[in-house]
Amino acid sequence: MRLAAAMLCLAAVALSGCVDTVFESLPGKHISQCDQRFVGTWRLLNQEKDRKADENLFLVVDPGCKTLHLFENGKDDTDTDAKTHLAFASVGAKSILTVKFDDEQSHTDGVDWSNGYHYFLYDMRNGEIRLRPTDDAAVAHFIIDGKLQGRTEKISKMPGGQRSGDGMMLHSYVAGDSEAMAKAVELRGVFAATPYFTLKPASDAEISASAKPLPTSK
Repeated sequence: MRLAAAMLCLAAVALSGCVDTVFESLPGKHISQCDQRFVGTWRLLNQEKDRKADENLFLVVDPGCKTLHLFENGKDDTDTDAKTHLAFASVGAKSILTVKFDDEQSHTDGVDWSNGYHYFLYDMRNGEIRLRPTDDAAVAHFIIDGKLQGRTEKISKMPGGQRSGDGMMLHSYVAGDSEAMAKAVELRGVFAATPYFTLKPASDAEISASAKPLPTSK
């Protein structure tokens, strides 16, 4: 269910293992555990050119945003449900969805450059929720230029000549407290210029219809 998880975190690392931007803290002081507009049943849609592959991905957000359910082909991924945590932030005029996944790795050196929050700028239009992820390349440049504090790395080839997946890997970690994160999201260019994912209203019947039929016994 990695693809379904990717639809929530909207981070390309979950889609292809290529890019990822993580923020250490929640942004600002105005944090809520729920935006009631997210409560309901949704079909998760990728960019237009990729929508065919995503047509059987659904998200159900329970009242109060206390529990979420990720469905792929009619099956609820309860393991991902339990490990995924949402929070909603308001920074100036920006509405930001944050997603955090439970960290299962142990870090013996005491430094964890992976466990943090993914940020997504969102707005409502015609009953749909449009989500814009961070612009990973822009964030990497902000760190290099000193506009943001943290760490960024680009890997195009692994030791021994092995290439990393389909191309380069780009990972950025923005470090700081909630005040620093609020300033970060106000930087021009931190978020992608256009929506990458859309939550479209759906029904339980659509989830059931998306289930793959069980193989018939011969």
